[in-house]
Amino acid sequence: MSETAPELDRRVTWAWLALLVLAKLASVVALHRWGFVSVSADEFSRGMRAVRWARAPHLDSLAELRHGGWLPLEKYLNGSVMLVWHDPIVAPRVTAFVFSVVLVVAVFALARRLSGDLRVAGVASLLVVAQPWYAWLSATPALDTYWLACYFAGLACWLAWLDERRRGAWLWAGVWFALASAFHYPSWIPIELTYALSAWPMLRGWRRRETGTLVRSFTSWAIASSFVTFFVAAGWLTDGKPLGFLESHTAYSKWFYDGYRVSLAEKLAYYPRLVVTHLQPGVWLLLPFAALAARGARRRSIVALPLGVAALSLLAVSVMNVGSVPATAAPGRYALFYTIVLATYGAWGWGGLVKWAGARRDGWARRAGQGLALSLLAWIVVADLARWRAFPRGVSAGTIVAGKRLAAIAASPEAPLASRSIMLETRYWDFLGVELASGLDDRIVFDRERDKLRRNLPSRLIAPADEVRELLARDGVALVSVVDPRLKQHLDGMPFLSRLDEAGGWAIYRVSP
Repeated sequence: MSETAPELDRRVTWAWLALLVLAKLASVVALHRWGFVSVSADEFSRGMRAVRWARAPHLDSLAELRHGGWLPLEKYLNGSVMLVWHDPIVAPRVTAFVFSVVLVVAVFALARRLSGDLRVAGVASLLVVAQPWYAWLSATPALDTYWLACYFAGLACWLAWLDERRRGAWLWAGVWFALASAFHYPSWIPIELTYALSAWPMLRGWRRRETGTLVRSFTSWAIASSFVTFFVAAGWLTDGKPLGFLESHTAYSKWFYDGYRVSLAEKLAYYPRLVVTHLQPGVWLLLPFAALAARGARRRSIVALPLGVAALSLLAVSVMNVGSVPATAAPGRYALFYTIVLATYGAWGWGGLVKWAGARRDGWARRAGQGLALSLLAWIVVADLARWRAFPRGVSAGTIVAGKRLAAIAASPEAPLASRSIMLETRYWDFLGVELASGLDDRIVFDRERDKLRRNLPSRLIAPADEVRELLARDGVALVSVVDPRLKQHLDGMPFLSRLDEAGGWAIYRVSP
């Protein structure tokens, strides 16, 4: 018995998505073999936060929510996983991988909804998987992967609701958007714009007296905005500053950029320039074909919605950048939201080009058009893949090796008493990798004051031997680990320190009584 068209589509969809997941898994393995660890030190700092939460799970107080620096959901997610899987390096990366798969599936569903073409959905998901920032961010527990996965899943559900009133889609849209809003602040503007730009399709339900539809739509928005509303209201009630959580980020970033003394035009152009830099030129060439393909769309207000959200979000963050400053860690990641949207429309343009070529009566014109479409697709994918090895380096791979070796030494039968401290060199920001990988953060002390505004403070270990011995005794230090060659040379000459090993460039010393 032959398969029906819907059954064949389902088989093709699942086979294609399974292939992309396998390709995604292979990309993660390849990146880590090439030495990729993280796009910034933030992943390790949040890892420490999740580890500490896992030791004492709790709901954040208002003070923790307002002054923690990051929103709580990633901590709850990875902390909960670490309650049963105690690897602070691998466990968060597995959750990031799972969400990266959700993101690909969501883009596939979104492109299918917009274009109605299975081939376009396949190409859109391929273009996203090939993007370097997608590959890098989903190979490490970066917040971007989590919120983007939730946002695009919500967007796909919301368009299904607007397009065909699919049962329950309004509820799932609200839930996915609410999750995105609790992962990372950049999701807030796109979420609210999604509903604002949907006002006309929603109000048409009122004109048609579809009261139930209108109630469900507004309920979806209420669910989606629940965390944002609570968070902003909490700030207003506690300290009278609904957006006060941005103050510490702005202060540090202005210090990092030395005041960010640039022209108004440069501030406004910062984020659009990021998008242009990180989107392949071939995608731009396909966008006019997307405009032509969309002309025949059944509901133009729906098919233009993601592009409108992206355009207005880009305008909003550009205007905000006038009074603020760009991100200090891996700023290119902030282009990914926009490049995913544009890649989705680029895939639609590719489908329009293929259809246009297939409609040519002249065989030469038809083959030329199809060849152009395939060439553009190959160019975009190969050019993106070629950039994968130029990944950002947040924390060096050696820190994980050093941390695991330090943990092994501390757990050995010959190790000093468990209550004794371990002194770590405060090498920014590599010390976070050693601290997290070792799992010994409750025993670690540092060789100098931790101050991100004064990173060049001298090590207390550079003192004469008698002073170092007194320092180690006072702090109850049993093991010392440093990476600076000058510190290694200095400590090698001290009779009360014996070098046990060197791992990942970090020397590990035992302190003799």
